[in-house]
Amino acid sequence: MIEDGAGGLIVASGGRRQILHLAASGVRRVLAGEGPAGTSGDGGAPSAVRLERPAGLPAWQGGLLVADLGTRNLRWIEPAP
Repeated sequence: MIEDGAGGLIVASGGRRQILHLAASGVRRVLAGEGPAGTSGDGGAPSAVRLERPAGLPAWQGGLLVADLGTRNLRWIEPAP
């Protein structure tokens, strides 16, 4: 889990296979990982990214570097425009 700089949190939910944004206002939004587990979606919209068991979430140069323990891959997710 990391802070978003505006009082909210970005959370890797391995059980849900998702990256979630929890805004300071209490609004929850899925950033990545909607749908079934998998490895597809790279290079497209963040919502199209398929994850199996996301864990680490370092923020780096305007995006998130996600460690997917289920696939043993590092996934780069850029924020939606």
